[in-house]
Amino acid sequence: MHVGRSAGLAIAGLVAAGAIGAVAFARSRDEQPAPIDEPTTIEPPVSGSPVPAPVPVPRPATSPPRVSPPEFETPPFESAPEAVVRVQPAASSTFEYTLKSGDTLSAIARRFDTTVAKLVELNHIANANQIRVGQRLRVPGRAPSTPPPPPPAPAPGPAPAPHPTPAPAGHGQPAVPAGPAISRVAGARGKVALTFDDGPNGAYTDAILATLDRRGVDATFFVVGSNASRDGARLVRMRNAGHAIGNHSWDHPQLTNLDDAHVKRQLEDTSAAIKRATGSRPDIFRPPYGARSDRVDRIARDLGMRDVIWDVDTVDWSRPGSAAIARTAVDNARNGSIVLMHDGGGNRQQTVDALDRVINGLQGRGFELVTVPELVDAG
Repeated sequence: MHVGRSAGLAIAGLVAAGAIGAVAFARSRDEQPAPIDEPTTIEPPVSGSPVPAPVPVPRPATSPPRVSPPEFETPPFESAPEAVVRVQPAASSTFEYTLKSGDTLSAIARRFDTTVAKLVELNHIANANQIRVGQRLRVPGRAPSTPPPPPPAPAPGPAPAPHPTPAPAGHGQPAVPAGPAISRVAGARGKVALTFDDGPNGAYTDAILATLDRRGVDATFFVVGSNASRDGARLVRMRNAGHAIGNHSWDHPQLTNLDDAHVKRQLEDTSAAIKRATGSRPDIFRPPYGARSDRVDRIARDLGMRDVIWDVDTVDWSRPGSAAIARTAVDNARNGSIVLMHDGGGNRQQTVDALDRVINGLQGRGFELVTVPELVDAG
């Protein structure tokens, strides 16, 4: 009886130990994380019914392929955009031009449809005002084959009043004696002449005349005949203020391309327009673009005029800025210099704006500003 009881107790102990071990094993198993690819679904027990065995979720025959996350390119560091350098293409060809008497870089640039800056760069010119007759220049483009045919002779413009207003006393200009062309009067020490081409030109001419009058300065105006014939009143104003008036052709052609008859017509008609307005013919003329020759000079002398060029070209027609115009005029003037500027031929506001600085600078260097006839008379 005792043995049986002991055996029973032993068996019961073994059963209890087994149960405890089973519980411990189950708990240890529950604490293990379930594999990701093998999830297990456990149904809750129904009261009063046996607990069914857990039903595993069927595993697919083959594992789905592992998808890698998309790769992204690392964006480049943001930086300032690279500057775009526009390189002007070099001229496809050039030709050689030999400088003639009276040539200037601005006249050559306009004649061959280029710029003074290109001529300076192409020929390595240090000072645009120091070029010489016979010097050879490289010019962009192709050499002109034959000169263009002369244009038809222009018809004279309508004449103003046949009786010009008499000149006031004390405003006469000294006569310019016949002789070679004038580009500078070296003997006129301490004197410089300011000259203006291509007018009269409305408000720009008026503004220049107003500045000259306010500063008490005399200048020389080389007028275009077609403008002068329509605007005699401004020529009278120039004359009355003591300025000199010169002939600059009828409609600004290149006189060296015209035959003798056309050159004579250009100059005669312009002198006639000046005489109708002011009562006297001019005794000085300036060829457009500075394009001159012995033949042109001879025709002008036959008409009682002497050729006047310049030695300081402000290149103001290209509108480089009023400061540049003034600097060129002041820095390059010498005793007896003739300074070229423009009151006509386009927008001349920069020249108007520069004029006070030109006068200040030249007077600050000790120069007296006079007309071309006065300059010649002093030399």
